[in-house]
Amino acid sequence: RRWLELLKDYDTNIQYHPGKANVVADALSRKSGMIAGIKDTRLVVPDDATLREALLTKAHSSPFSIHPGSTKMYH
Repeated sequence: RRWLELLKDYDTNIQYHPGKANVVADALSRKSGMIAGIKDTRLVVPDDATLREALLTKAHSSPFSIHPGSTKMYH
């Protein structure tokens, strides 16, 4: 419902594509080898509050981020 409120101010045309017709998304969702490779990696951040705060601020301040922001996150 929040997405509808956000999109109502724009001239948009939302089209539904059934699973059989949406082959691009279907193909990407079935690349299990790629997903497994991503899950196996780890990012280790040193226990430094200043560095952690800087990383969270940078990650959440992107105009492309759809995240509540670092101020609403539990550290």
